Amino acid sequence: MGDATELSSLSTLWTGYSGGDHVAVGSIKSQIGHLKAAAGIAGVMKAVLALHNNTIPPSAGFETPNPTVEWSNIPFYVPTQQTQWDAPKNHPRRAGISSFGFGGTNFHIALEAYDAQYHDNLVASWSSQQVLANTTPSAKSIFDATAKPSMTHDELKSIEGGLLLISATNIDGLVTKLKNLSFEGPSFDEDPCGRRLSKELYDASQFSTSDSHRMALVATSWAEFDKRVGLAIKALDDKAKWGFLQSQGVLVTDEPALPNDAKIAHMYPGQGSQYVGMTFDLFKRYTAVQKVWEKSDQTMVDVLDGETLSSFVLRNNLTKEELVESEHKLKQTEYTQPAMLTADLAIERLLNAHGQNPDMVAGHSLGEYAALMSSGILNMDGALRASAARGTEMGSVEIDDKGLMASVTAPYSAVAKVLDETDGYVIAANKNSPKMTVIAGETAPVKAAMSAFEAQGFSTTQLATSHAFHSRIVAPANEPLRRFLETLEIKWPKIPITANYDGEFYAMDGDDAKSAVLEKLAPQMASSVEWTAQMERMYESGARVFIEVGPSVH
Repeated sequence: MGDATELSSLSTLWTGYSGGDHVAVGSIKSQIGHLKAAAGIAGVMKAVLALHNNTIPPSAGFETPNPTVEWSNIPFYVPTQQTQWDAPKNHPRRAGISSFGFGGTNFHIALEAYDAQYHDNLVASWSSQQVLANTTPSAKSIFDATAKPSMTHDELKSIEGGLLLISATNIDGLVTKLKNLSFEGPSFDEDPCGRRLSKELYDASQFSTSDSHRMALVATSWAEFDKRVGLAIKALDDKAKWGFLQSQGVLVTDEPALPNDAKIAHMYPGQGSQYVGMTFDLFKRYTAVQKVWEKSDQTMVDVLDGETLSSFVLRNNLTKEELVESEHKLKQTEYTQPAMLTADLAIERLLNAHGQNPDMVAGHSLGEYAALMSSGILNMDGALRASAARGTEMGSVEIDDKGLMASVTAPYSAVAKVLDETDGYVIAANKNSPKMTVIAGETAPVKAAMSAFEAQGFSTTQLATSHAFHSRIVAPANEPLRRFLETLEIKWPKIPITANYDGEFYAMDGDDAKSAVLEKLAPQMASSVEWTAQMERMYESGARVFIEVGPSVH
């Protein structure tokens, strides 16, 4: 009675849909009888075994089809022989189990066979759909329920990407490996369930640091990948073209690999690299980035009186008016500094999630707070609150002459000589490299120094800052910030970190972590950034790979 009733219901629902032998139906009761309360789980076992063995089992004892069922007009049939169960073109094999009782305890379970490629794509799609493609100006946070958690195939393609690594003992070996690359099935460029760059290129990589010739190729679509593979095959044998290949996302080297004990340094940029939409593409794709922004919003909603950073930073497809509004807010230091800090940390956590961890860290100006987090000195909540307080105190300094800042492209010896000969207060505020310095000080002396540099043939650029940061002009903000920093939890670093204040490493242990850290951190925003010295100290300590971890300047 029950099976016939169920098939009758299925027939009513599916009448007119491609009649023929498409969907097998059967009952475990034909083999083991009715197990009463356990009947459903017996059906689950049968379906699981059928999926596992790629086999459609026969129904025992089935001879005469029920004449009340229009078999030719429905897509169901009862198998009488064991048959191979092949997967359809667009999805894995699937089975449904029904267990309907007289008392109304009705259950249905749907099962699906595991297919690595299909389910990797599905997970990626689901992950992307949990985040917002856009948000409204009125939303407090991108994580609010008002957000629209869906993305089209085109939007998913916009965040697609992959990396291929190959190596060989000579150029011919690289070319051979490129020519032998083969990928089957539709690509994600055309099919939402097609092969993904990230997985396919990872699986296809053949790389050893012991090989003399090594190549990395990045691509954001299969069309771009095919184009770049073609370029590489044509140009690899001409070393003069390797620079061109690099501009096309194909990096080639025959230089000796770094020793295994070479250390990695992460460097975090400060104020000046921010822009509306920074990390938005990464946010759409990676859970690690989403978690950082969500934690940031949870902290900053209190600090910013109900506002959140994501509501105006993680934006795209804005009208001109919306962009101007978001950019205006992002230029305010109390917003800029925690926003930049969040972006720096989001990218850091993304690298960490992929196994890329630093041996030592440094941050430029505001970026030092990101380094403090990465090293373990500050937790994220404390660093965000500190950066907001830092921005507020810096922006609130009231003084008749707020000063100027300017970049100078010149050897530091020439910079020091001009500054020494200039009357009034002007200093080297950011010693960024042996040939690039940012000067800061009172307005007239800075302008005089700029004229002197230009007279000697050196280029200068006045920077758009509200105050002459990293100079005594903002020193009044030091003490209020120090008092705030003293309220935070401060620990000894877990990895080495250099300080802007003097270019040396923070102490790793001692009697009082807070006092030791604040000795270098508290005066930082009114002191010169000894960046060149920091790089030299890290190099002396074994750093050979220096990675900038933060948003790119637009």
